[in-house]
Amino acid sequence: YVPPPTPEQMFVYPKLGQDEQQMAQDRYECHRWAVEQSGFDPVQPAADLPIAQLPVKRADYQRATRACLEARGYSVR
Repeated sequence: YVPPPTPEQMFVYPKLGQDEQQMAQDRYECHRWAVEQSGFDPVQPAADLPIAQLPVKRADYQRATRACLEARGYSVR
């Protein structure tokens, strides 16, 4: 068993006046999309993934999440 990696902290700021509810919905939808795109879910154990692939998959997930949120009008740092 390999515990899930600690995801990099992303700071997400609304640029279009999105409220907390909209922001939560967008973050959830972007998380799901990023999991589909990257094949990696940072909240699930990665037992079948070689250790050497964890940083690569995590980076792919983070890039996808960032792209999705930016497309929805957020600044991501």
